[in-house]
Amino acid sequence: MSESEEKALMLAFTLKYHKGKTTEQLKKDVQWLQTISLMGIDHYLKYGEDKGYIYSRVKKNDSNLYYYSTKKGQRTYDKYFQ
Repeated sequence: MSESEEKALMLAFTLKYHKGKTTEQLKKDVQWLQTISLMGIDHYLKYGEDKGYIYSRVKKNDSNLYYYSTKKGQRTYDKYFQ
């Protein structure tokens, strides 16, 4: 498993409890993300989206992307880390 996949799965697990947050909100609220740049977090989120572990959406009247975990992301995390 690559580092990008590992971090994407960790983000998928994190998003299970921090649903609907932007990159900036995640960096502020999640301790293990505070040492990673916003560009790095965006990279892991995009990798997670490409793999189907995470999805994003834009809320009405807002231009920010909000991120959510998928069932696939949660199951894959459990398979490798539990």
